[in-house]
Amino acid sequence: MLKKEQTETAVATRPRRKWPVVLGAAVLLCAGVLAAGKLTDGKNTAVISPTDTALLVRTDLQDSVSATGTVESAQSMTVYSTKAYTVQEVLVKVGDRVEAGQLLCKLDDKNIRNQIETQEASLSAAQSSSSATINSARDNYEQFKASLENGTNATLISAENAVTNAYNAWQTAQSNYDRYLSGLQAGENTTILAQETALRNARNGVDAAYESFDAALDAKSEAKDALEELEDTLADAKQDLRRAENDLDEIERERAELADAIDSLERQQSDLQQQVDSAADELIKAQLQSQLTQVQSSLSDKMRENLTLQLRIAQAETSVQTAQAAVSQMDAGLSQAEQAVEMAEKQVTACQDAIVNAEENLKTVEKQYSAALTGVDNALADYAKNVDTAYNAYETAKASLEAAKVSAQNQLQAYKNNLNTAYANSGKGTMEVSLRQLQAELEGTQITAPMAGTVTAVYAEVGSAGSGLLFIIEDTENFVIATAVKDYDIAAVKVGTPAVISSDATGDDRYEGKVTTIAPTANKNAMGVTDTGGDISFATDVEVTSKETDLRIGLSVRLNFIVAEEKDTLAAPYDAVYTNGAGQSCVMTAHKQEDGSYLLQEVPVELGLETDLDIAVKGDGLSDGMTVISGPEQYVQYLGQSVSIGTGGQSRLPGGF
Repeated sequence: MLKKEQTETAVATRPRRKWPVVLGAAVLLCAGVLAAGKLTDGKNTAVISPTDTALLVRTDLQDSVSATGTVESAQSMTVYSTKAYTVQEVLVKVGDRVEAGQLLCKLDDKNIRNQIETQEASLSAAQSSSSATINSARDNYEQFKASLENGTNATLISAENAVTNAYNAWQTAQSNYDRYLSGLQAGENTTILAQETALRNARNGVDAAYESFDAALDAKSEAKDALEELEDTLADAKQDLRRAENDLDEIERERAELADAIDSLERQQSDLQQQVDSAADELIKAQLQSQLTQVQSSLSDKMRENLTLQLRIAQAETSVQTAQAAVSQMDAGLSQAEQAVEMAEKQVTACQDAIVNAEENLKTVEKQYSAALTGVDNALADYAKNVDTAYNAYETAKASLEAAKVSAQNQLQAYKNNLNTAYANSGKGTMEVSLRQLQAELEGTQITAPMAGTVTAVYAEVGSAGSGLLFIIEDTENFVIATAVKDYDIAAVKVGTPAVISSDATGDDRYEGKVTTIAPTANKNAMGVTDTGGDISFATDVEVTSKETDLRIGLSVRLNFIVAEEKDTLAAPYDAVYTNGAGQSCVMTAHKQEDGSYLLQEVPVELGLETDLDIAVKGDGLSDGMTVISGPEQYVQYLGQSVSIGTGGQSRLPGGF
């Protein structure tokens, strides 16, 4: 006989207590505890430890992902100078608020001003020549410079468009990847859904084939039983026929013997009648008459007996006919039963073939399902590869744009050099160039702020050389947290995900933030290769949205990314929720009675958001501050009864407090 092999698919779920309908083990355990006197008081009333109780609390539940980070300015710039002139005056100090273009410090410009006056005097005395060449060189220089300043340079426009297109392609690839991944995580991929349906149908087909096979075996067994029963019944009917035929033969023999006896008596009667009629002697005649009477009496008895035999013969013949009809009927039924057995055997064979076909189909569908999973994985990998390719193209386009800018600046410099050459050839060009250089040098002695912000570092000192790093200006009102998200959390943390920011330096204060950027690729090592040596992480920026915080640049902070939240909900400790014998999620509540005892009741609940310690519950009759039982399995036998709650402990609040 074929045996069915069951195929089961395990579904990973968070473990929860499952109680069997018959709580034999729990009852025995509790009985042992009761015997030890640990769960009863002096009045034989169950006592619940206060550490096994908790309070329902209405609160906001959050599921979060933790990370650490460093506070950085949303915008920061360093102020450098290449001038070696002595610092004459420093106009700002650390902590000062400055505006863009505000003067930060002055370098000694006395020598430069003297040189400018001398150069201007020399230039006034110089003769003008080669004006056409100068004008042409100036036009080329100014036109090219204008095209750069007003954004009409064709090369730069093309490079900028390439950057924009590459960025859009990168964002599109990232969106396609996120959408595809989201569909997979939500179980909405049509290919997988179709293959899962086909797999379920194939497994159902195998189950149906085995069920049909079992039904065919039962039908075959029933047909054989019916055939055997008919064969036994036919044998009995044939035996009854033989018995009826034997009875009929026996009665026929009796009737033949009786007929002979009647013939003999009739001859005796005829002879005696003749003798009586011819006898002359009355005495002899009387004797003959007496003999004749006896013979006639015997003949009369035999005739009556003959009538009885005729009736018996008719009955016997009827019995024979009935038995013959029964045998004929049984013969016909036997033929039908044999045909039924033959058909049942054919059905069993057909079901065996159907099982083989169904199992072959299941193997085929399982291969197709495995191939579909591989295809989905490959598609996801292709989407991820597209993201990387698009990002690399974006970086390449940015590099090309920078190269185009450098090339444009070089071209501008070439035009400028041509103009300078024209001036030099004209006799005054060198002096004008020198004058412009001196004027630019003079402008370089005025160190101004490149942006609005707060001065966070001052390196300039009066009397020291003014070259190198002089100031650092940062935006101290808007902060960004530089952090990283682990690869196993990247599916939960998205751009826009809210975050709660805290720090040892700020005490109990909590600040709000949100994710603004997540790197498209994992962090790379110094060689530019994705670092897989340790935990894989993705660089992430979090904008601090809270205003007037006590955060400081460079401060180490902790972040909790809020990936799920359920507000104003009743929360219970996770171990207070159990599954009863009917498969319902429940909590066990303790209602205080007038006599100070507590009535234990089971309340079915709907479950909501789960955290590491707590779970949101909703059910009829639940309220804020209600007492529930933690670890309720040891008290299940007291449902509907009054118990007492011991002293010396404290009921727990959700969150373990």
